[in-house]
Amino acid sequence: MTQELAQKYGWSVNVPFGYRILEAYPDSGIVTLAKDNPNRWLFVYWEDGIHPDQITEEWCIQKRDDITGRLFGGDRIVPGDVQVSQTEFGGKLAVVLQGIWENEKEWKGGPFKSYAFLDIDQNRFYFIDMGLYAPNKDKLPYIRQVDLISQTFQIYDPDILTLQWSLSQYNTRQTP
Repeated sequence: MTQELAQKYGWSVNVPFGYRILEAYPDSGIVTLAKDNPNRWLFVYWEDGIHPDQITEEWCIQKRDDITGRLFGGDRIVPGDVQVSQTEFGGKLAVVLQGIWENEKEWKGGPFKSYAFLDIDQNRFYFIDMGLYAPNKDKLPYIRQVDLISQTFQIYDPDILTLQWSLSQYNTRQTP
């Protein structure tokens, strides 16, 4: 699945056994990976043309609420229950959101963590979000696992990726 993500979307994460692509809307710039029991997910959202000055704490909080509201039927950050910091993520400065999400319609909620950053080479904004719904379970091991998956995120140069794919196709057609 990792190679499929790279070829279709120009980025990848190392996908462990049991995860699946839950939803993919490349025209809207979003792919969601999920695993059940307990429910956990990681989504990657991308958008071109976002100016670096737009990426403020408030903008990132609103962007997450916009994305998850559409994607998950009303999910949002619990007001006042989010920590915002900065870190290096894949060699880029990222805004980190960490807190609790809720869905008042479905009476659900749980922990989440997000990384928001700009890839200047592509002029593309990325928002990587992970969340968990695990009633009556210790949440820390699960959110750490999904965070580890997010840390494997890589962006590929489309020209190099096309060349690599072409060479692999050529090599598989050769007979000894």
